[in-house]
Amino acid sequence: MSAYTVKFRQQVSDYIRQLGPDEKKRFKRALTALSLGKGDVHALKGELEGYHRLRIGAYRVIYWYRPNRIIECIHAGLRSSVYEIFTPED
Repeated sequence: MSAYTVKFRQQVSDYIRQLGPDEKKRFKRALTALSLGKGDVHALKGELEGYHRLRIGAYRVIYWYRPNRIIECIHAGLRSSVYEIFTPED
């Protein structure tokens, strides 16, 4: 399987940057797996239809697929609040 290119919006980069070293390693492993089409992923429903989520322990990354095999990570946060904070785009 051909790899995807994973891109990050500023919120995701800032969120990962503030994590501790162990969490950063977990994110790196999970995002590398995502680029290879693997990982604990799930298509979202309802008003978040079209988006997907990547589970990294208690964390979630909301992303979508773009043309040319690009995955754009849009929002990252704790499971307890990420869905309430994230606002879908039109």
